[in-house]
Amino acid sequence: MAFPSDARNHYKAIQSEINLNTFNTQIESIFGKKVMNYIHLGGTKNKTDVKINFIDGSSENITLKSKKNIKSGSFDWVNTTCFSKELFKNSFNVFELYKGSKNIKNKQKLEQSIKDELCSLSNDDITEIFIKQVYNKHNKDNLKMLIIDEKTSTINYVRPEIFNLIKDGFKLELVCGKGKTSFKVVCVNSKDEKIDLGLRVRLHLNNGWTKWHKGENSVLCLKFQQDSVYKMLN
Repeated sequence: MAFPSDARNHYKAIQSEINLNTFNTQIESIFGKKVMNYIHLGGTKNKTDVKINFIDGSSENITLKSKKNIKSGSFDWVNTTCFSKELFKNSFNVFELYKGSKNIKNKQKLEQSIKDELCSLSNDDITEIFIKQVYNKHNKDNLKMLIIDEKTSTINYVRPEIFNLIKDGFKLELVCGKGKTSFKVVCVNSKDEKIDLGLRVRLHLNNGWTKWHKGENSVLCLKFQQDSVYKMLN
């Protein structure tokens, strides 16, 4: 399924940031100090969605997620075209070879290549990708995560456990199953003890298969997705 290409998700995120004033009391309770203002940053190259400035002169960089119902759905840690193509050479070759072929059967060839290359990733490979695409970027800006539950009008401060596990030396391991372009990822330690935190990796077409078949604008994107968002709440 293609994600919306009309920027509706971006504008929804901006609207959530604008509406943070309605959560002042909760935010002040979370951080234990009075809010002065909110500054929208955002953008595809900026991990910080909002900077909260407090009256005492301190500030926090926030990555903000908004869910209609926090007990369902997912969110993206990252969804990007800017990743190393070395581990997915064949998939990119197949993508270019059959782009614009107008033959729906070629979808299966690309799906199989994506599955083969994702499932051949070592624990070190998938861990390195996650660290580069997600972990380092969050740590660089000392990001704090807030998740809005629209159903209950509450805002939740989340300390992602996966960051602590990575810091403690856990690796990521891809769990291959019946999927085609998307697979579960678990955390594993040196004793082969595994922890499922609802992480998923996906290599997909940003504008869907139809545009690819027609030779129109559609590119391969790498996504780390968080399922079971409610399990992240403290």
